[in-house]
Amino acid sequence: ASKLTIEGEGTTVVTYTYNRAIYSVTYDVMGETTVEQYFFDADIVAPAAARDGYAFVGWSTDKNATVGTTELGKLTTETPATYYAIWSASSANYTVEFYYMNVDGTDYVLADDETKTLAGVVDQAVPTYVPGEVTGFTFNAGMSTVDGTVPATGTLTLKVYYDRNKYNLTYEGNAPVEVYFGTAAADMPAAVKEPTKVGNYFTGIEYWCGS
Repeated sequence: ASKLTIEGEGTTVVTYTYNRAIYSVTYDVMGETTVEQYFFDADIVAPAAARDGYAFVGWSTDKNATVGTTELGKLTTETPATYYAIWSASSANYTVEFYYMNVDGTDYVLADDETKTLAGVVDQAVPTYVPGEVTGFTFNAGMSTVDGTVPATGTLTLKVYYDRNKYNLTYEGNAPVEVYFGTAAADMPAAVKEPTKVGNYFTGIEYWCGS
């Protein structure tokens, strides 16, 4: 220790100097941590935080909090502090597309004018889409995607597929012929367009119905 001699004239001045302590503050953004150091009683200036599909709410010492603050005040504790970034999921749209089997039964065609845009929330499952009935078609559950979760990046698209129904066309004296719903007369099978009957010749179709 240093020794100090006190002058008798009362002119001695004793000065004590203190160094301000420095403490660490940890910021946790989705498991990624950053450590910043601050002088005691200094303003805490938190770094910026961003996350795709989410709005930044603020910082909290509780990682499970739903509210936070961006004003952390001054460093007034000697205990190391950890602040967690708190988020609020953003709203995001998703789409539902409808595909119908063509009249040949070989492929499915997107019906652009039927596409729906619905509202969802990032990282939350959307309600299972319930397809409606369509005349002449049957819903194909195996090919369809009717549920899912809205992603933070990209888009969610549900796809609904409909198979075209087949109906039997029966003519007197001829075997039934399967024809897809909506098939034009010109595209009918030959057995439909030109049926045969012993002792008669074909003059045309007056009436037919699906069954």
